[in-house]
Amino acid sequence: MDEVQRRKIRMRISTVSLVVLLVAAVCLIGGLLAGFLPPVAFRVGIGILLFLYWFVNDILEAKLTRILEDATLEQRKSYTKYVLFDAVGYIGLAYFAFSIGENSSAGLVGVVIYALTMSMKRKMQEEFDYLGKVARGEIQPEENEEPEENEEAEEGDSIETDEESKRLKETKEPAENENPKENKETE
Repeated sequence: MDEVQRRKIRMRISTVSLVVLLVAAVCLIGGLLAGFLPPVAFRVGIGILLFLYWFVNDILEAKLTRILEDATLEQRKSYTKYVLFDAVGYIGLAYFAFSIGENSSAGLVGVVIYALTMSMKRKMQEEFDYLGKVARGEIQPEENEEPEENEEAEEGDSIETDEESKRLKETKEPAENENPKENKETE
């Protein structure tokens, strides 16, 4: 599936899910204000709407656009983190919705959780997109200055053995932090 088709599918899913979410939220708020919807039902309804919104936008969209079909393992890991951060953010919003009408400000913790996870979600989305561009050969991967621990040494890298390091220590000049006057006195 090409990128144009994926964009069309994403736009349709986003538009439909936002419209449904807004209509349902207006109905829930209207029912709560009119008095025929108990506060518990309102809170549960908001929680269900947030779950459905998350499911449609993160799980169903990925299936319909097939973005994970050709994904590398690193991309799949990034997408999984993205989905989990998004879920935790929506749980934070649900917590806020459940605490509406309470006489405490504890519900604001949910909003803070949402804000924090959205920045991490954005970071994981950027990582997923970057890894996809690298996998397709659109860009070259950024090289780290220091090799990672599990990487094997490349040709030309010097690896000292125990014997070589002992030999080097024996032939070294006095260290710079030693006092040169003491060295002259002992000679």
